[in-house]
Amino acid sequence: MSYHSSLPALSPLVYGAAPDLAARIREAESVNDALRALLDALGPALLLVADDGRPIFVNRRAAQVLAQRDGLAIGPNGLATDSVKTTRALRAAIAGAAARARSSHAHRLALRLAVARPSAQPPWLISILPIVRDGTGGAVTGYAAVSIIECDARPRIDPASAANYFLLTPRETDVAALLAAGRSSREAAKALHIRIGTVRTHLKSLFEKTGARSQTALALKLQAFAISD
Repeated sequence: MSYHSSLPALSPLVYGAAPDLAARIREAESVNDALRALLDALGPALLLVADDGRPIFVNRRAAQVLAQRDGLAIGPNGLATDSVKTTRALRAAIAGAAARARSSHAHRLALRLAVARPSAQPPWLISILPIVRDGTGGAVTGYAAVSIIECDARPRIDPASAANYFLLTPRETDVAALLAAGRSSREAAKALHIRIGTVRTHLKSLFEKTGARSQTALALKLQAFAISD
């Protein structure tokens, strides 16, 4: 089954005179084609879903993940897991993200949860981010971008992007990159030739700046800046 479908326009189109309409439509379609190609080229699995969990767009990597039917699938009612409880949490997170996208005053930070896999492989790490579409007449539609990362993939992060987003120092960025790649605090200390106590000091600062309360939660936040090799 192919999951590819047309992307909704993610930017508003304000139409002018009638002769200009066809040209603007062609331009919008061209932008959507380019966006689809970009999303397919990105490393992480990525879906764009409506507030009810039904997919609007699924990139190639996400289609491969879903085809495995290893804890995640597209069911009759949208994106689902093997657990009723986890599916409810996932759908609630998607609906909440779409609702926040429609509010100009809502925060746009990603929600995250882990999804167990029947294969006994490390869980899927799901990030859900609000996406807004501005339509004609001032109408606003909220969607959710859902990214899927394999725990065992140990992705590299873009240090500069993470540092800029969380206002990290260079050494905090070094520690963050190693932790995101699955290294322990002791392994990070050895790799950076610093004391374990120093790593723990940087870790405490990372928790404060990112809002994470554990090393696992920190890794999840940092994986939003994952890059493909």
